[in-house]
Amino acid sequence: MAGASLVFAVALGLAPAATGHALLQSSVPAAGSTVGTSPTTIQLVFGERPDPRLSSIRVLDTAGLDHASGAASADPSDSNGLVAPVEPLPDGVYTVSWRTVSAVDGHAAVGSFAFGVGVAPPRAGTTGAVPPSGLAAASPMAALSRLLLYAGLMAMLGAGLVALFVVPGRAAVGTRLSLAGSVLAAAGAVGVVGVQWAGAQADLRAILGTSLGVTGVTRLVAAALGVLAAAVAWRAATAGSPRRRARAVVALIGVTGVGLAIDVVGGHAAAVQPPILQLAFQWLHVAAASFWIGGLATVLLSIRDAVPDER
Repeated sequence: MAGASLVFAVALGLAPAATGHALLQSSVPAAGSTVGTSPTTIQLVFGERPDPRLSSIRVLDTAGLDHASGAASADPSDSNGLVAPVEPLPDGVYTVSWRTVSAVDGHAAVGSFAFGVGVAPPRAGTTGAVPPSGLAAASPMAALSRLLLYAGLMAMLGAGLVALFVVPGRAAVGTRLSLAGSVLAAAGAVGVVGVQWAGAQADLRAILGTSLGVTGVTRLVAAALGVLAAAVAWRAATAGSPRRRARAVVALIGVTGVGLAIDVVGGHAAAVQPPILQLAFQWLHVAAASFWIGGLATVLLSIRDAVPDER
């Protein structure tokens, strides 16, 4: 017990910090600061790498006029940073309003802060102070899409593994559950991609050339392949030889594993440096949950109409 506690404590001590999402970490000018002369640029540093093609920075005066003189671009001095040129600013209070889409997980975040040129900005907690930053509001559709995606992937992988290794004599039950799971996962993938692309607030042509577009297309292709693999496995389990059935189920497991990997690579684990171990741990975690939850459902369905000896 003492040894396990020591290992746990060491693991916690070695764990790298993970900020999660492209939320603001620092800025030049700093939030709430007063500068003597007008800055020529606004520099923002975030907790994850933002995609500059889907992110924006505005510099608003008290009348709501934007004084940014160009689009936000990647900061050459910091991979997690954005920089935007600014017009010469007369004395006054200005609000930097930013919006990011993370190049790591595709999540949108928004925020703002005030600074003053020759004038002190309002302090936090006082009337007129700028509200804190945070994630763009999540919709019920986003939550439902994630639920369908994970439930479907768990059913696909768990049922496939159990059909191959635990109850191969009743593979038709497992592959039927995998097929149903593939449809759920495909619906969830469409929902996840749709919500993320809509949240980017950009036209489709612009999105397709970004990290968000690449991840979305890859996710949709994997979902389509999952449905195809599940259908082939179910057909082989009901009207094929044992060897053909095994090959089809192995292909289904492989496609589902790739689908899990695509989701993991598009999540927060990819933001931790170096990412390879975190991605592997996250994939193993979801795969183990899939084997347990989807596999248990397959076993229960398999024994429902089995004779006592089979049970």
